[in-house]
Amino acid sequence: MEAMMGEFKRMFKSSIEPLHERIDQLENSRLPPNSSKGRESAYSNDEEEAFEGRYQTDQRTQRRRDDVIKDVKLKIPSFQGKSDPETYLEWERKIELVYECHTYTEEKKAKLAAMEFTDYAFIWWDQLRLSRRRNRERPVKTWEEMRSLMRKKFMPSYYS
Repeated sequence: MEAMMGEFKRMFKSSIEPLHERIDQLENSRLPPNSSKGRESAYSNDEEEAFEGRYQTDQRTQRRRDDVIKDVKLKIPSFQGKSDPETYLEWERKIELVYECHTYTEEKKAKLAAMEFTDYAFIWWDQLRLSRRRNRERPVKTWEEMRSLMRKKFMPSYYS
């Protein structure tokens, strides 16, 4: 694992670092010469430049951290559909953690979750989709809607 992380860091520095520097250069070239927009500044030019430099470095560091998280491949856990509310809640918490690391649309979240259904959960989902189609109801499109339906199905004691 350490070897993989070392290799990942090496690849990141050699391929991504120059891109970030170039992006920063382009962003800086688009900034107006005086960012105070005509107001008198209480700081000297040197102080303003030092602040701008720290601010840009902080932004660059945060962007790099976010990029590293986005590039990490996270596996969405499978869900069998056992009728144990605790098992369902644990699965939901895990999947929410994955979704926090990525900027998926609500529709994509639902599709990704459905791809990991196995056993009873897969059968339930297939029957639900078929039933909605037969009854001319709109399909389940968002993660929020899917989660609500799943809570009613796999946590019935909480909704009785």
